[in-house]
Amino acid sequence: MPTPSLSKQEWQRRKASIEDALRKGYPPPGTHGQHGAGAIRTAAKALKISPTSLQSSIARAETLGLPPIKWSIYKRPEADKITEKTPDSVKARNQIGELRKRLDEALAYTSQIEDIRKSVFNLLPEKLSIPQWQVPKSAGKSQPEIPTLFTSDFQCGEVIRSAELDFPNDYNQDIFRERYRRLIRTSVKLLERENPKMDYPGMVYLRGGDAVSGSIHLDLEATDDCTPSEQTRVVIEEEIRGLEELLRAVPKVTVYSVPGNHDRTTFKPRSKRYTALSYDYLAIWAMESYFRAKGETRITFCAPPSGDAYFSIFNTNYLLTHGDRIGSRGGSGFIGPAANISKGIFKCRQQLARMGRPVDYVLTGHFHVAMQLPNGIANGCLAGFSEYAKTELRCEPEPPTQTMWWTHPRWGLTTIRRIRVDHD
Repeated sequence: MPTPSLSKQEWQRRKASIEDALRKGYPPPGTHGQHGAGAIRTAAKALKISPTSLQSSIARAETLGLPPIKWSIYKRPEADKITEKTPDSVKARNQIGELRKRLDEALAYTSQIEDIRKSVFNLLPEKLSIPQWQVPKSAGKSQPEIPTLFTSDFQCGEVIRSAELDFPNDYNQDIFRERYRRLIRTSVKLLERENPKMDYPGMVYLRGGDAVSGSIHLDLEATDDCTPSEQTRVVIEEEIRGLEELLRAVPKVTVYSVPGNHDRTTFKPRSKRYTALSYDYLAIWAMESYFRAKGETRITFCAPPSGDAYFSIFNTNYLLTHGDRIGSRGGSGFIGPAANISKGIFKCRQQLARMGRPVDYVLTGHFHVAMQLPNGIANGCLAGFSEYAKTELRCEPEPPTQTMWWTHPRWGLTTIRRIRVDHD
């Protein structure tokens, strides 16, 4: 359909109406003023045409070389100028600028990570065949159960103050270190308790995401006790130490790792490059390169770029995913997060089944609630009850916990333990 013609007289009429609105204090496009409507909408109403038609005529007039609108006629009210210069406004703009700077730096850095992995360290954790010790032996031969330690939602860097909770739970970087080390010590004790012979062929160590706070919200950015890069460094140091301690207790360890929403380097969550645009990607890379440099062959890493880790222990199939992408969101009423988790588990198992990958158990973090469901396990968190859980969600206080279980070669998942990390 051809574009309607715009006469010089008609343009002068429309131009005059817009400039009259500007004089009356109605702001031009892209500017907020004291009036609810802008100059375009106000002029269109006076001309009895649609705002879209008026906007199109502006572009058409520019093409035809007709006199432009004098947007400078609009004078911003003094009140707006004062508001724009308030400390809170200036602070908000500075924060936005800092976030954009961090995002640009993170994008530039993560774009190089994959090349560095391949060319320098030759590290390819995203591809892993199931280790032989996780495969069942032929019938008639007994095998010890294989233990699994499920870690997630460390939220390292977040600061929680018990005074703001009316509940005894404080958290910061130092308390994270204490709780993580307690988790590893307790895990080793449970290994001995469940199998005094300690003849395990190995164990599985799961990293379920949200290892760092990430400062992804303004309140976290303002209160975290260190930056996301510093949080990542602390996590790397502690997990390397923990994995070395586990290797002193068992002959082999397989690490499966997926990122979470707090680990992201982007301002908003993204579907594409979910894993690469994550501080967790750097963390698992650093851990793997450390053990590779040491010549340690008893530990194997797997960090799929999909953000989901599908693996088997004997004949039991597991899917590790953080929980923010299980296809289940929204309110859950008085039932709590169990409804969303159950729905998400069902959708994950259904999707994987169509891909030819049957799943016995879906393993999720994210919800900070420890529970076992018919076909899934939800992990707790290291941080424990927080201000967000108290004021925004009105959740019941949950102690900081992580999960450990044993997989039998014939009976599948058997013993499951909740490990309290707030005290010995």
